[in-house]
Amino acid sequence: MKKAFSLFEAIIVISILAFVFAFILYNYTFSSKSLTQAKIEVALIRASLNEKITKNLLQNKVLTTIDNAQINKENEKLFKYILNEAILSSQKGWIKLSNTSYLLNYDNKKVKFEYKNNHFICLEKNNICKELE
Repeated sequence: MKKAFSLFEAIIVISILAFVFAFILYNYTFSSKSLTQAKIEVALIRASLNEKITKNLLQNKVLTTIDNAQINKENEKLFKYILNEAILSSQKGWIKLSNTSYLLNYDNKKVKFEYKNNHFICLEKNNICKELE
């Protein structure tokens, strides 16, 4: 009698390998922000900020802050006064540096932003800001 794997055993082994690879890929993909995700978040923050400022102008209100999150603390709700769903702060994503400045970590890059004069401004001198537009 020949010693060989049955079709059932081969399917089980392939299924286990597929599960392990899917788990590894998921963790690798979501361990840090990608450029695309960073661009989407920056665009969403800016668009929501403009919308909120416009609404406030119509109601004769002034937007003084965009959130009440604590500085340098993880799991704080960032941009909650302008976004429908706040972004949670983390060392691998957005973190609040001061009352008006934020740091975005993506693809092992760090980019500083500031909320100033009703604008969300990128403070970096190199091409990183253009990359995020």
